[in-house]
Amino acid sequence: MKMNELSLNPSNYIFNDLFLLISILFLVFLPFGVIIRTYGISREKFSISSLIILFLSLPVIIITSYLFGWAISFAFSNGPGITGSFSSFYFSLPWNSNMGPTLNLNSDLLSYKITPLKFITFVIFSWSIVLFLGSSLLERIRIGAFLILVIILGSVFWPIALSWSWSNSGWMSKIFGYHDAFGS
Repeated sequence: MKMNELSLNPSNYIFNDLFLLISILFLVFLPFGVIIRTYGISREKFSISSLIILFLSLPVIIITSYLFGWAISFAFSNGPGITGSFSSFYFSLPWNSNMGPTLNLNSDLLSYKITPLKFITFVIFSWSIVLFLGSSLLERIRIGAFLILVIILGSVFWPIALSWSWSNSGWMSKIFGYHDAFGS
């Protein structure tokens, strides 16, 4: 058996999936640590409301990331007019069965099982960014304004920054040589 036959064997995908599931399990602790920190540093009269607002941001992030955040992260990976076009935008829409974060298992794709796991990772990172930046405003902002900030930060600006720095075909990689492959 050749080495490339071993690496393309579908029975070996279980190790990739298992590693990704374990990584997601550890990644879930990041936003909860930020929430506990924010609860601890907020004043006593705002502590419960801060906790509720931070947990309320999760469903907003899930819905907006599903509707347009995931698609934005792929749309800007080729650069908006700098090095490419919005060629990957259609494939990352939620109603597309090829690349969207759907739970349809399309067997003609090589990594068909990974897409929902990548979407979960994307949502956790988006929620973490919102918690990092939004927790500084919790005692000073109304809930409606905070939820608008959640949508703008977590589903518009973060996916654009993600596609610029994490994509190997993004314009930061093509022009400046900067490629943050592992999110460091």
